[in-house]
Amino acid sequence: MVDAVLAKSLARAQVNILAERVLGFAHRRGPVGVTTNEILTAFRGTDPGALMTEVHALERLRYVVLEAIGPAAFKITITPDGEAIVIRSGREDFVTEEPT
Repeated sequence: MVDAVLAKSLARAQVNILAERVLGFAHRRGPVGVTTNEILTAFRGTDPGALMTEVHALERLRYVVLEAIGPAAFKITITPDGEAIVIRSGREDFVTEEPT
């Protein structure tokens, strides 16, 4: 039972880190925004479904705005509420993997 609780806690912490990194990436790009392809490339090795679930959760919280730029492509732009969260967390610079 303790193992199950710890596993859930660890999974939630990893999701929180993922959401923070997405917010930080969008914050760094500013009004230009980030495309879904750029997000998926920057976070390669991460489950795309889990990543997009976090992006949609951030949208529901009104921390980012998703703008359709194609049939299956979005541009993710941070909102003032999202910027406040990033600044308050003190993690304005996030390291993301650059495409090779």
